Amino acid sequence: MQLPVLSAQQQTLPKDPPGLGKGWKDVTPQGGKNPKIPKRFQGPKGTEIEFDPANPNASSKTWAGNNHWHEVDPETGKRKDGHLEPGEAMPGPDGAPEPAHAPEPGATSSPFSAVGNWASSHRGALIGAAVVTGAILLAPETGGASLILVVP
Repeated sequence: MQLPVLSAQQQTLPKDPPGLGKGWKDVTPQGGKNPKIPKRFQGPKGTEIEFDPANPNASSKTWAGNNHWHEVDPETGKRKDGHLEPGEAMPGPDGAPEPAHAPEPGATSSPFSAVGNWASSHRGALIGAAVVTGAILLAPETGGASLILVVP
């Protein structure tokens, strides 16, 4: 089975709000004309982000002295901790496209890590065998792998 190739490029945060592009709207709460209140924007797919413009009186070595963004938690409507620089990946559904096939919960990120973990925990069994033949069966549908050992 061949997995589909994603053609959409990952979206990045622009240096300022006009760079957000088509479909973004200003949803700044009341009182948003105050320059101390960050401007909030909502993307066409529902992502909400806040823009903090650079304070000309602050050092350019600080967040306050540089344009930056904040992700808004979709469940609480409040700003999440942390700062996002222009050029970083756009958070939320308006950012990177979802993978065509997400791995099942609990699946390893690499199909080979499961084999490596099994081999490490069964090292004694492998060393004791005179001749060992085996095959690794990859399962891209689940993101996992199996190791079959045949000991003559």
